[in-house]
Amino acid sequence: MGRKIAVVLDENGQTSTFYESSVIKVYTKEKEEWKVISETSLSDNKMTGTKLIRESIKNIVEYLNECRVIVAKEVSGIPHTVLDMAGFKIFEVEGEPEELLDPVLEILEQGEVEKTSSVNDNDIKVEPIPLNKEGSYYINLKEVQKSKPGITSKGALLPFLRNNTFYELEVICSHIPPWMESELKRLHMGLDITQNSSGEYKIIIYRKTCNEN
Repeated sequence: MGRKIAVVLDENGQTSTFYESSVIKVYTKEKEEWKVISETSLSDNKMTGTKLIRESIKNIVEYLNECRVIVAKEVSGIPHTVLDMAGFKIFEVEGEPEELLDPVLEILEQGEVEKTSSVNDNDIKVEPIPLNKEGSYYINLKEVQKSKPGITSKGALLPFLRNNTFYELEVICSHIPPWMESELKRLHMGLDITQNSSGEYKIIIYRKTCNEN
């Protein structure tokens, strides 16, 4: 049996968050087909209160057993902390399992090849790097996640956003992280988004002035 990948799904079969999901299905690829080998309902999970959330995620970790890859629409807060400490590779992807499992598996396998090769991926910075303009920083999430598949957009950006003083941060990515807008609003930051002809996004994150809402 091949690698196992757990997917957090809503009632419509789309990836979801732990707070909105109804089921976790564990998939494995047999020959050229992905098959569900186990699933557990989350409908009765009461994901409210720090203690109950932590206990719920720990129960999920125990249920998943040796499976240490999980895919969800978004993984934040306590779920992210517990899963990360348990050694999970976390992928934040929107869509149906049929369309996302092969790309996730490809990233995982590529990461293992690079880990055992002579390629030095330490040149790819996980955190934003300073630019010549004072207070300006840059990060290419596409390169970071290609080099280090276990790194999520939150893992690469949130520590910097929450703990550093900066004027603006330029982010290059293939999609807009679903958590970004609400988190930036909470941090009183704004963003400008542009997309080039190849579909790549450039996000400029900046600190709002006192006059901005």
